[in-house]
Amino acid sequence: MPSPKIELIESKFNDWLAKAMRKFELQKPQLLAAREFLKTRRAIRLSVPGVGDRWLVFSFDELQISATPPADASTLATVSVDATSLDTVLWLLEEFEDTELPSIDWSIIGRLADPKLQQSLGSNRLAFDLIITDFPSELPDLRLRCGIGFEDVPSIASFGAVLSFDDIEDLLAGELSPHQLIARSRLTGDSSKAVALGMFLLNPQSKP
Repeated sequence: MPSPKIELIESKFNDWLAKAMRKFELQKPQLLAAREFLKTRRAIRLSVPGVGDRWLVFSFDELQISATPPADASTLATVSVDATSLDTVLWLLEEFEDTELPSIDWSIIGRLADPKLQQSLGSNRLAFDLIITDFPSELPDLRLRCGIGFEDVPSIASFGAVLSFDDIEDLLAGELSPHQLIARSRLTGDSSKAVALGMFLLNPQSKP
C-alpha cells in the first residue's frame, strides 16, 4: 500500500500534468515549427519512484497523458526521478501548486525527433544526469536520469549537469536565458556531448 507521502506526490503530480495540458493548448502554435518531426505520435516517459510511470503522448496538435505505454507512439525520451529526491519533488509540487506554468518552448520536444540531433551527438541515444542543488530548508538535491532515444530508464549516464535552483528560478522569472543557464552549469563526464545537446536544442539555426 502506498505511503501517505507517495499518495500526496501522485495527486499533486497529476495536478501538474493537468496544468501542462492546459499550457499546451495555449501554446499549441509553437509545435507547428516541429510539425515535420511530429507527424506521428511521440511520447516522453516520466518515472517517479512509488508513483510509477506516466507517458506524455503528443503530436504537433495534441497532448495526452497515459498511465500505460502507448501502443501507437514511439518513446522519444525518458526522465526518471531518483528515490533520494522524493522530499524535494513533494516540496516543489507544493511550492508551485498555485503558480501557472511558465511558457514552454514545445518545439524543443519536436527537435528531439530531428535526425540531425543523432548526427550532432554521434549516436541515436544519449543518457545523462541532471542534478539541481541549493534548495532551501536543506532539502536533498533533485536528481534526474534522462535518456534521449531510450524507452526504459538508462542504467549509465554519459555526463552530468549540475544546476543551482536559484538559477532555475531566475530562468523561470525571465531574468536568465537558457544559454546563460547552460553556461552556469557544472559538467561532469563527457562534456562534449552536453555542449552538443545544448547547442542543438537551443540554437535557432537548428530548428526545423
